[in-house]
Amino acid sequence: MVISERLIQATRKAVRRSPRQTMERFRQVLFDPPTDLIIDTSTRCNLQCRMCSLAAFGEWQDMSLETFRHLKDVLARVEHVSFTCSGEPTMNRYLADMIALARSSSRGRLSLITNGCLLNERLVRDLVDAGLDELTVSLDGATAETYEAIRRGARFSQTLDHIRLWNSERNRQRNGDRPGVLRIGFVAMKSNIVELPALVLLAHELGAEEVKVNGLEPYSEQCATEILYGANAAEYGHHFARAAQVAASVKVSLRLPELQLGNKRRCWPFPHVGWDGTARPCGALVYRRPFFFLGLQEEHLAVSLGDIHQHGFLTIWRSAPYRAFRRQVRQNHFPRVCHRCLLSYGVIC
Repeated sequence: MVISERLIQATRKAVRRSPRQTMERFRQVLFDPPTDLIIDTSTRCNLQCRMCSLAAFGEWQDMSLETFRHLKDVLARVEHVSFTCSGEPTMNRYLADMIALARSSSRGRLSLITNGCLLNERLVRDLVDAGLDELTVSLDGATAETYEAIRRGARFSQTLDHIRLWNSERNRQRNGDRPGVLRIGFVAMKSNIVELPALVLLAHELGAEEVKVNGLEPYSEQCATEILYGANAAEYGHHFARAAQVAASVKVSLRLPELQLGNKRRCWPFPHVGWDGTARPCGALVYRRPFFFLGLQEEHLAVSLGDIHQHGFLTIWRSAPYRAFRRQVRQNHFPRVCHRCLLSYGVIC
């Protein structure tokens, strides 16, 4: 399809988008730049969470500073860099150095998702001083009993104390340009969904701007019994509705996943770089592992599009295989490696 035809189609669809979404879409049509980048700074983790496949199927490695420096060409161009994919990033002793290096090259948002267990006063100060913009802490329960049963090895009270350290540090720098945003992450399951409204209230008390809720991607049959979406979704929708009411009352943003899986699939995959410098098209295609789709066993594959040590990331991004992958996904002609991926159904937002 020629560019003029693509622009016409994009214009017709623009009325259904916000101005910002419209501009982002036109940029993709005209230039196709990478806007986001996900970096696996570590695939190790200090916890054994019930719903996570990493302990069973993942590799346990840290990204080196040498490998990270090979990303300089793309860091200067993207609008958002996330230092988290499959593991716990605070296990990498060079994490703050990586964020500082990214900040020296990039004006984009720098974000981090963590379980919060390893945060301490010094690390929090280092992260803020390095230029981290956003911190998301995973809290899968509003009570110690629920949280600690899911996040095995974590202590609820300690994690809350570590969140308060972040608040203290960002308040210290409140007059600066980058005071730091706090978000709370929550994986919605049968065993914790009743606590979601209380979690939203707790997030407000902790000073969080947003609660981001994700559905569960089960990696085992036992884990699959915890999903909320699908045939029994009607049983759990009222918990989402109540959480939305609480969020509106305390002015906390709430992002909710889909509970019903429709026929339409939609995905905008963010580029990912593994701990070893392997460029991958999506965070779901990082390591080989099974997952269950409404009772059917499927499999994620580890898909490599190149090595940033041999070719710069932008060279890989512009390669024919990568361009073909993006084109297929954007046109909803999903390749076989995306078969039944729950990301494309809105279960994980």
